[in-house]
Amino acid sequence: MTINNYSTLSETKTELAQRLKAYRLSLNRTQAQLSEISGVSLGAIKSFERSGSASLDTLLSLLKALSLLGNADALIPTLGLDTVALHDLGHQRQRARKKKKATTMPWGDEQ
Repeated sequence: MTINNYSTLSETKTELAQRLKAYRLSLNRTQAQLSEISGVSLGAIKSFERSGSASLDTLLSLLKALSLLGNADALIPTLGLDTVALHDLGHQRQRARKKKKATTMPWGDEQ
């Protein structure tokens, strides 16, 4: 299955869990070995591979233990400018702004 914007969250979680399990098995590692390498509890690994649910810390620890953490860079691409360049420009967004409501001026001829 390909993960894309049309995938449900449930489908995405299941696919990620299946991919991680397949990768672990391709390295001939048991869940217990992955637990020892990653520092993630065996129960958390079993739960993730079964349901796809895990904390971000757990997922990142598993990816790191399997030498896959570098692939996470593709999840949220960096902007074209690095942070130093943004700072030099004096413009680094801190938060999104709310859209302003369109206000209409009463002209007195509405009925």
